[in-house]
Amino acid sequence: TVTDNSGQTDSRTISFIVCHTGPEITLQTATPVARDEIEFTIETGSFEPSYMRLTINDADGNTVHSQEIQPDEPTAVWNLQLADGNPAPPGRYSAAIVATDNRLYSSSPPLRFVVLQ
Repeated sequence: TVTDNSGQTDSRTISFIVCHTGPEITLQTATPVARDEIEFTIETGSFEPSYMRLTINDADGNTVHSQEIQPDEPTAVWNLQLADGNPAPPGRYSAAIVATDNRLYSSSPPLRFVVLQ
């Protein structure tokens, strides 16, 4: 039930389904140390996403890079460039994938790695 500022009310019933277990996505890399670039392998299992985005965060949790990934691509590469075009400074970072099939949403657990340049 909703009431506006003039006191008028309206009620509607909305049906929805809650999924307790969503589709799983995993993100892996061959090495946890990046020097020039880092390549990630994306596993979606039976989940067939229509949209995927790779997000890179620094040690403080700030997003420093984000890029759309083609849903049929099993890998993603980050060239260690920040969103402003500067090279990523040495330090700890994490990567994650968010994806949807326009019905369900999923994300990978964060994958931690180190940039050394």
